[in-house]
Amino acid sequence: MRRMKKYLARIIACILSAATLLVMVPAANADVTDSQSDSYVPCAVPSVDKDLENLLWKIVDAGEYFGFEGKRLTVALSEEQLKSDYGFSDAEYAFLVNNVLTPAVSVQDTESYPTTFASCSGVYISYVDFTVGFAAALFAASSVSPAALAAAFTAVASAISGPVGAILAGGVAVLGIGFFADLAVKIVGAVAQGKGVCLTLAWEFPPLKSEIM
Repeated sequence: MRRMKKYLARIIACILSAATLLVMVPAANADVTDSQSDSYVPCAVPSVDKDLENLLWKIVDAGEYFGFEGKRLTVALSEEQLKSDYGFSDAEYAFLVNNVLTPAVSVQDTESYPTTFASCSGVYISYVDFTVGFAAALFAASSVSPAALAAAFTAVASAISGPVGAILAGGVAVLGIGFFADLAVKIVGAVAQGKGVCLTLAWEFPPLKSEIM
């Protein structure tokens, strides 16, 4: 029953997102030509396959059980619960443990990355991605908790190339809890405005910054 309610909630969210897209995209697209001619900078766009997208939704479904212990992301569910109640396969559970909960990237690993990026020459996740694309799971996670968003973003880091993806792979240990709390607010705000979010490197802590564009 619990899983049925979660899937029903997901379907409703997708319907609402699609409805919002139909209303807002024409207005948003009206300004594309002008914004591109004035300040548009080509950006890297994540490429997420279906298997990873399915895993992201499973993380969102279990999002309320993710939390923080210091600078460590945790989940208050056992391996058996994740597999039986949320449908994690052996491979997905291993990915969650090895790549999301205990990422190998440390703060020291990010020190050699370049630090000057113009406009959004980092990674751009569009409004369409957040509403009807792979990042709909990230938008949903933003509405659950910063911990749920941290888990989802750390998982999707494997599909983001370059230093931005490498830093995201470090999760909360590299970026801190505050980064994901701020990012959650910006994702929700971006969708409300019919915009996307740009992630670029920063010469400070946290080593990434996010901006609504």
